[in-house]
Amino acid sequence: MFLRFRKSGGRTYWRVVQSYREDGWPRQRTIYDLGPHDTREAAQAAWDALAASNARGAFPKPRPRRISRNSSTDSERAGIENERRKAASQRLKDVLTGQASPPPESVHPALAELGLGTEATLEQIKSAYRRLAAANHPDRGGNPDAMVQINQAYETALELLGAGKRPNPRRA
Repeated sequence: MFLRFRKSGGRTYWRVVQSYREDGWPRQRTIYDLGPHDTREAAQAAWDALAASNARGAFPKPRPRRISRNSSTDSERAGIENERRKAASQRLKDVLTGQASPPPESVHPALAELGLGTEATLEQIKSAYRRLAAANHPDRGGNPDAMVQINQAYETALELLGAGKRPNPRRA
């Protein structure tokens, strides 16, 4: 997630934007409108305060998207998008408050650490690892201990799937 601004009427309005891929195409969606702030630092402080207030249950609702309802496919798409948005908002709230629900006991601990179920595919494991690594990498202000756990869980999950790391032929 990152901050984006727009200028209107001599004021600078900030919003929190998330990048994602849909059907292979990069997309961006607004997560929260932070409102007018004079500097990027002020907007970042507002976002940090919003995340901190989340622990007290004051997490604001995401801004609704405008979707045309001209056909049944548009309304079906709107329903699916609404469900996805609600699930993503709940996951973000759980992660920010540290109240993520524990996975079922039958899931291997490495897969549970990555937030995956028992039927995880190689692509899902890689995607979960990249997502968690981006959020917890020490170069991006994350926790080094959490990154070590994520790396170990990723390697174990690959071994469980039988797709462990292969030796690099250039180093041999």
